[in-house]
Amino acid sequence: MEEFGIVNEACYFCGHEKTVRFNEHYTFCPNCTAISTNLMAVETCKHFKDDAVVATRKPWSIQLVEDLVDKQIPYIIEDDDGEGVGNCSICGSPCIADGW
Repeated sequence: MEEFGIVNEACYFCGHEKTVRFNEHYTFCPNCTAISTNLMAVETCKHFKDDAVVATRKPWSIQLVEDLVDKQIPYIIEDDDGEGVGNCSICGSPCIADGW
């Protein structure tokens, strides 16, 4: 059985103060419904340096997603394959992130 629990860690996307940690490396936000993890940036655009937040599910609010772009808060929108490959949320460039 996998461990999960509520943690006092703010959501990267909306700032909600409590999130749910599950499957060891993943975070779910009950406020914006985003699911994300932090991976090492392998081949990315200029918006990432060492690490990258990878969203397996981006926030449900279109307005929140637009605000993140306006504020230049980057994350990788993961492709459906679940391999850490996707596109930058700001410029749309192909990005690869891997490993915790």
